[in-house]
Amino acid sequence: MRTARFGASPDRAATASGANVDKAGVTASRQRLAFLLGDPVEHSLSPLIHNTAFDSLGIDAAYHALRTSRGELPEALDRLRSPDVLGANVTIPYKEEVIGLLDDVSKTARSVGAVNTILVRDERLLVGANTDVEGFMQPLTSQMSDLRGGSAVIFGAGGVARAACFGLLTTMEPRRLTIIARRASQVDKLLADMAAVDANEILRAASFESAGSTVGESCLIVNATSAGMEPDSQTSPWPNFADFHEGQLVYDLVYSPTNTRLIREAAARGAATLGGMAMLLAQAAASFKLWTGIEMPLEAVREALGSDRLLRSTL
Repeated sequence: MRTARFGASPDRAATASGANVDKAGVTASRQRLAFLLGDPVEHSLSPLIHNTAFDSLGIDAAYHALRTSRGELPEALDRLRSPDVLGANVTIPYKEEVIGLLDDVSKTARSVGAVNTILVRDERLLVGANTDVEGFMQPLTSQMSDLRGGSAVIFGAGGVARAACFGLLTTMEPRRLTIIARRASQVDKLLADMAAVDANEILRAASFESAGSTVGESCLIVNATSAGMEPDSQTSPWPNFADFHEGQLVYDLVYSPTNTRLIREAAARGAATLGGMAMLLAQAAASFKLWTGIEMPLEAVREALGSDRLLRSTL
């Protein structure tokens, strides 16, 4: 994986041979760059996803994950103004705080209160966008008719939870949407920021101690926390597995491992399940198109991800 500490010169690995693509400024006399800014980033599959896409299309570009401390974030963003940069993704813990450091922010990103994609526009202006909403909602499209009008629960109140909340409020039209998270101040801010898209006032908060019946009554349960992510793969955002049952969809946004404990326990009790890899690919494809104007070659990316998981399982 192409990973570096911010401030280091990332290796500009050669891409596959082929004609450069003349779209959205991708064609250039030198290799173009895209980055992932966050801390940590070592676990991320984004470099594999985007570099596979660049190579498959013959685009002379490379994507690097840069572990960036909070103090380094302003300098890292300034680096994006370089002529060789296509853009960047932003991950934990900077999706919310990066907004105040950008030149402009899209309407959706401002409504969500989180940015996961940065575009470099004319005169090297940095514009924040949010493809997490599209990434979260796209895998639900085929099931939306069954979900619409039902109740939903989201575990978590960070940047991804905000995207999920915005997407459900504006698309699913839930009867009730409940946020369950540990940090009360974070939950309160999410509820206040979403008021503009919560005209029917169906958004509410619940504590872990009082949410048992709410989870059991919901048709959609979303994990937007890191609970269950490797190396802590035996953890779960919700320990009361008896609340899962047939007729529910449990959507775990954790993608490593692909088969989390939450998914296993929910499936064992008859619930339908959806893993985080679907959202990861959908949001990545949306970011890729914003940077290049080109559809991501998803079949090539899926093949690379499958080979990578097989390789890692043998190590």
